[in-house]
Amino acid sequence: TKLKGIVQKHPESDLADDAYILMGQIYMDRRDYRSAYESYISVVNSHGINLARGNRCSIGGRALAKLGRYDEVLSLTNKCLAVQGLSDSARLDIYRLRFQVLSEVGDRIDALRTLIFLAENDTDLKMREVHRNRALDFVESHLE
Repeated sequence: TKLKGIVQKHPESDLADDAYILMGQIYMDRRDYRSAYESYISVVNSHGINLARGNRCSIGGRALAKLGRYDEVLSLTNKCLAVQGLSDSARLDIYRLRFQVLSEVGDRIDALRTLIFLAENDTDLKMREVHRNRALDFVESHLE
């Protein structure tokens, strides 16, 4: 397609990054999660420091989660959280994804830590309360 042509002609440019991101969005809409992940990870691998822009990491992680590749989601999100200059909204998106995955794999302690982070840092005060209540429910139902 035209987007792949842009990537081939200008592989090291911001234009290629934009093309990969658009391809990733198209693949996510089509539920082709493997191709979506490959598109997003191309941007992450080529310009890791620019990862702080937008929510590429959480979208790529969501594609991996849809494929059931939970260990890779956690590894990718750890890498992304370590990037300097990550926006608050991107950080929150990553923590939301991490909670989902940690709950799925049964890592109750880290899932609770993630909920606590969200309860303390979400920019939406109503969501802070939702996360706080969820953390309390989580303790009561999942921990001895």
